[in-house]
Amino acid sequence: MSEIEIFREKEIIGRLMRAKPDPLTGLKLDIWFDYTRKLTNSIKEGDLVAIPNFSADDVYSVCQIIQALPVHFAIPQNLEGYPGFTMEAAKSASQDWIIQEEKSYEDTTKIACQAVPIDLEFKDVPNLTDIDDIPLQQESSLVMPGKEVRLLSTPMLNKIMNILISPQRDNFKVGTLLRDKDVNILVDVEDFVKTHFAIFGFTGVGKSNLVSTIVRKLVSKKSSIEIVLFDLAGEYTALLIDLLSLTDINSHLVCLGNRTLPDSLVRHMGHTEIAPPSRATLEAIVSEPSTPEPENNLPIDQISQQFLNSILLPRTLDTSDIRDKMKPYITDLIRNHKVKVHRDITRLSIRSFLDAIEESIYRSLGEARKIEIREYIEEYLSRFLDAELTPQVARNVADIIHSHPHQQDTTKGRLHIIEHHMERIAREPQILIEPEYSITIPNITSELNNPDRRSLYIVISHDPNSVRSFSNRLIRNAYESRRSTGDKTPLVCFIFDEADEFIPAMPTGTYQESTAAVETLARRGRKYGLGVGLATQRVTYLNTSIMAQPHTYFVSRLPRKTDRERAAEAFSMDEDLFQQTFRFRKGDWLIMSHEALGIQGKPIPIAVENAEDRIRNFLDKPHGNYTLNDLDLE
Repeated sequence: MSEIEIFREKEIIGRLMRAKPDPLTGLKLDIWFDYTRKLTNSIKEGDLVAIPNFSADDVYSVCQIIQALPVHFAIPQNLEGYPGFTMEAAKSASQDWIIQEEKSYEDTTKIACQAVPIDLEFKDVPNLTDIDDIPLQQESSLVMPGKEVRLLSTPMLNKIMNILISPQRDNFKVGTLLRDKDVNILVDVEDFVKTHFAIFGFTGVGKSNLVSTIVRKLVSKKSSIEIVLFDLAGEYTALLIDLLSLTDINSHLVCLGNRTLPDSLVRHMGHTEIAPPSRATLEAIVSEPSTPEPENNLPIDQISQQFLNSILLPRTLDTSDIRDKMKPYITDLIRNHKVKVHRDITRLSIRSFLDAIEESIYRSLGEARKIEIREYIEEYLSRFLDAELTPQVARNVADIIHSHPHQQDTTKGRLHIIEHHMERIAREPQILIEPEYSITIPNITSELNNPDRRSLYIVISHDPNSVRSFSNRLIRNAYESRRSTGDKTPLVCFIFDEADEFIPAMPTGTYQESTAAVETLARRGRKYGLGVGLATQRVTYLNTSIMAQPHTYFVSRLPRKTDRERAAEAFSMDEDLFQQTFRFRKGDWLIMSHEALGIQGKPIPIAVENAEDRIRNFLDKPHGNYTLNDLDLE
């Protein structure tokens, strides 16, 4: 035996009772330990154990415990018997749990564990003095049934869990081993981003919290990493306010459409004039104002407060104290032009405008009425369809419809909808965003290709269709820019929260656009340093071909069996491995990876830091201008 601490508790010895073949894990092992109350609280899922194998007397296979349960063999396992006898037997046996605090007396009580090999073995070399000198190699033989089983020590867990993580490459601590907070779980940055990742968990398990933590970890690395986060729920402004506020990160909120922001902020960012509409102002044009226009030129303090009121905060952060501390940073975002409105530089034509309002024109009409409208448009408006939608062109279209009324009342009424919109464009001023508050897709793409600084873009909108269409155009532009130059750096990670809203199993409309974009990244993005991250609670609804592409998965509680089956199929793993997640608390995750972890292809239960604590600690600092070096970015 070596002199270093290989085994956690030398006096605790289990026994390998059975090894049976398994198509997904290779083997499933049944291990028994003598029961004590103390040991029951010590053995956890994720523990590593050493079992002698057939190659040599001093060579141990490393295996991972995936389930640990105390079992009393005097308690009937079949509850179909006589109830009185069954309950009395259980009552009598239950005392054995209590009296065996630190020493086992009863042969009928065991801690029954299931374990799987992790394809590693080590040799117990005598007289070693450093844990790093213990030779680890690929498993060369089968474990020996009947042999003793030993729990591995914390230093050995640290060594094994990160065995394939190269210190010469960028990595980050994603969390700690759930059963041992002294064991850090490291992730290789490049493999993690380029081979894609997915996060699956039910409501309340902390998906947004985990995404925020991952973004913070990636941004803090020494290599330049660019991140685009598509935020349908609007919750990451709060969960990433620390990164958005840093002066040495190119960070922006990208707002799709003026209606995404409070009116007071939009007016602060722009000016009004009669001008050709853009996609950003399109929705404001086609919707009737329901309330009087707000007072212009509010003080920045009131504008910041209204914007803050519109931001979604996690329940534990949604207090008046936290909002008061966050408000100065919201004001900074506005003053420093970190809140941007997307400016679509593509030409908006009459045809594209009619396509945008198609539903209101044709809603509830029979096919005959629809044909009448299309024939009218073709006869009277065809020469304007591909013209740029300027106030003058809108005036011409409105005049034509007014001077050539249709004889059929229903059709006439629907054509009046077009005339009304054209009249508004021709006469009503629009709010045009000033250049310093606007951003284009080429602007973003250029920064994503800039290796000299880190970028973080959080894309928000009140309209999911806009986000889906925008994701398609941005990703297509970024991909083509890399393909045409062959550049692979800097790494870019496109993260989709609520991924089921972007890549459903049967996409239609704008879902087809976002699905095509994500599929391009998932299948061909790695070649150019473009990665994708997906987060959702609705695994069953996802596009199956895209789901199979990520190499790293985070999984927490998934109550629906169909979701567990789909996730297990995507990673080619045993669904039984998810049983440990049923007892997970918020922030607990199973992480599995084919390439990015120290142990590949095996699930590791981890605890991830609470992003809300990070935000709370940041806001407790005096308000000021901070850089990455000023923050505790592990």
